[in-house]
Amino acid sequence: MPAIVDALPGASVYMTPTDRNYVYLTNVVLADGACYPMYFSLRRAAAGHRQQLLIVVESAYPVQDRRRVLAGTTKISFAVLCAKVYQGDRVRPRARR
Repeated sequence: MPAIVDALPGASVYMTPTDRNYVYLTNVVLADGACYPMYFSLRRAAAGHRQQLLIVVESAYPVQDRRRVLAGTTKISFAVLCAKVYQGDRVRPRARR
């Protein structure tokens, strides 16, 4: 899992239609052809916390169909997502499932 998280700063992620849930679809493809999506939430840390943003990995598991994972999502740069969450800007997906 650390290698997946380490790749986030330069990656694009996808906003799901549900609140506070994002998916990062890694470029890692397993031997059986499955891809590996990581669902996570991102929020601003409380005042006085050592970090400025907190990321919580909610789930990560292999799937066979990449298109099904991305259905109804909106693509956004991870860096832009972090900036918006930090500044308190509302982040909304364009698509609906």
